[in-house]
Amino acid sequence: MLALEELWHRRGQFALIMLIVTMIAYLVVMMGALGAGLLDLAGSAVKRLDADTLVFRAKANLSLQQSELSQQAVDGIRAMAGVAASARLGYVSVQPVLKPELGPAAFIGFEPGTIAAPKIRAGRALESGERGAVLADASYLDRRGARLGDTVEVISRGTTHAFKIVGEVDQGSFFFQAPLWGSIDDWRALKYGDEALDAPVATLVMVKGGAGVREALRREVADVEAATPNQVFEKIPGVTAQRSTANSIQGFGLVIGALVIGVFFYVLTLQKVGQIGVLKALGASSWFIFSQLLVQVLLVAVFGLALAVPAALLTLTLLPGNVPLLLEQRGVITSMALILVTAVVGVAFSGRKIASIDPLIALGQQQ
Repeated sequence: MLALEELWHRRGQFALIMLIVTMIAYLVVMMGALGAGLLDLAGSAVKRLDADTLVFRAKANLSLQQSELSQQAVDGIRAMAGVAASARLGYVSVQPVLKPELGPAAFIGFEPGTIAAPKIRAGRALESGERGAVLADASYLDRRGARLGDTVEVISRGTTHAFKIVGEVDQGSFFFQAPLWGSIDDWRALKYGDEALDAPVATLVMVKGGAGVREALRREVADVEAATPNQVFEKIPGVTAQRSTANSIQGFGLVIGALVIGVFFYVLTLQKVGQIGVLKALGASSWFIFSQLLVQVLLVAVFGLALAVPAALLTLTLLPGNVPLLLEQRGVITSMALILVTAVVGVAFSGRKIASIDPLIALGQQQ
């Protein structure tokens, strides 16, 4: 095949463009990993909640910081027809005494034995009614240097509270905070104080029951708003801006890649005007010649991607764990497909030039 023969004879030039494609692909993949990592820190735990619907106080804008539900509202939600399962969930930001320079942590209050209970990775689950114990997220243990069995102290409302870590979970983050999962009663004490008997009993209520129940909740239960976990995630401050920024940088990388590949192969095409004229004079069609060019482009792009992905994986293993990078299979495949598409688009001008070459004129220029 002509394309492969030229690749071999001009391997130095093609190796250079392959290196450039590798660097561009590496940039695109790493920016995708950074964007996914930041979004994961923003509120991955919200998307992983085992519920069809999350119910908040009305006019709270689906915000965990602003929403507060009374016992009456919780009872009204649970009494709705079609609710297969429900559970209260509470959120409050606390300041751990251990490594306070890392910032606050999220304390998530839940009811053990319900759909709100996180899956245990190590240790044991909380028992119903148990207080003074927490399940620590794996990210909390890694960043703070804590272990199962340790006692963790957190400050809320100016008071220090101590909890024993009895289990490890891997549910993700809330608002860039590694969470501690404790009883709903401990959450109320942290947020409102032990003596606040008339305080709200939940930040939100998790509900299983499908879209029909969600619509019914919106219509029939006063002073609440209902949404899917994904809709709540999109309302987290900064999520939209982070996604837009990461997508923009990826887009710039793809455009630059298309331009670099396009310019490189266009220059090669200009250098081969005489040879192309000879091929056309021998009966080769413009499409045949362009197809050889496409083969070269695809091979260069594929080999560049084959080097970029392992380089990205190696980077993830070498960087410290607190760097927010998340390499998702779907994101990598999407990035690779886009790079291949932009590489093909980048050689469109070369195809146009090939089609415009007149064999007689090209051969005359070679005289």
